[in-house]
Amino acid sequence: MNNVVGTPYYIAPEVLRKSYTKSADLWSVGVIAYILLCGYPPFNGEDNNAVYDAVRRGRYSFPSAEWSGTSRESRHFIRCLLQKDPQKRMSAMQALKHPWIVKHVGNKEIEDNRQDSASVEVVYDQQSERESVIMIADS
Repeated sequence: MNNVVGTPYYIAPEVLRKSYTKSADLWSVGVIAYILLCGYPPFNGEDNNAVYDAVRRGRYSFPSAEWSGTSRESRHFIRCLLQKDPQKRMSAMQALKHPWIVKHVGNKEIEDNRQDSASVEVVYDQQSERESVIMIADS
């Protein structure tokens, strides 16, 4: 994949470099988890270019005012996803098996044999003003 696509706040650094894999989606999961736990994104700026610069730097923090009520495991989960180096980033299966996720899933086991070769594309049809979800199998 070599096109810059995505929403500025959620885009992974390697997407901005135009060379990425589906690991970029795990970066976005980290951003979403960060936002859900504190209410604002880890990378911010006055405009899209400033946000992109912040993403490229990859520096974020957990200010105690917003993060004091969160667990160490939740912050570890985010740290493992917001790795600038995609090779160091957790995989989807590792994320599903992370202690913070397992703790909140309950006694349900996460199967290792999930198909990880498909992706989802949402296509918007302007004429009908409807979205269609398309499953795409990787080859």
